[in-house]
Amino acid sequence: MIPVVLCIDVEPDRREPPPGTPARWDGWAETRDRFAPLRERLAALTGRPVHLNWFLRIDPQIEALHGSAAFIAERDRAHFAALAAAGDEIGLHPHFFRLDAAGGWVIEFADWPWIRAVLVSARARFRGALGRAAGSIRLGDGWMSGAAMALLAR
Repeated sequence: MIPVVLCIDVEPDRREPPPGTPARWDGWAETRDRFAPLRERLAALTGRPVHLNWFLRIDPQIEALHGSAAFIAERDRAHFAALAAAGDEIGLHPHFFRLDAAGGWVIEFADWPWIRAVLVSARARFRGALGRAAGSIRLGDGWMSGAAMALLAR
């Protein structure tokens, strides 16, 4: 048997929603609903339990759009509790978007104090919303640095 790890990022439908406009999250609801029967089918086919990995966007862009960085964790807390009860991993998936001078979104990978603040805040808000620390994390846009890894390890 070959193990498969499936990571699902729980994000707004649009990558760069207009600032000041609440984002739509229809893709998250559709994905969640489609995976329920798929989980059952895969478990029947393999004879083994199927556990998924859901990574929640908690970061300044989400806060700018919804007033809370942990918007999706707070709004859909019951769904995430049910997924965790089924054995799924609920992790953290911050992006490093910030507004530029023209009011558009840019990804900030060069400003370490900004990155550190995003990571520290995202972890705290995850804990505040879900009542536990994030046991796993996937940084947005596939980005990672040694400094970020060291901070997360602490």
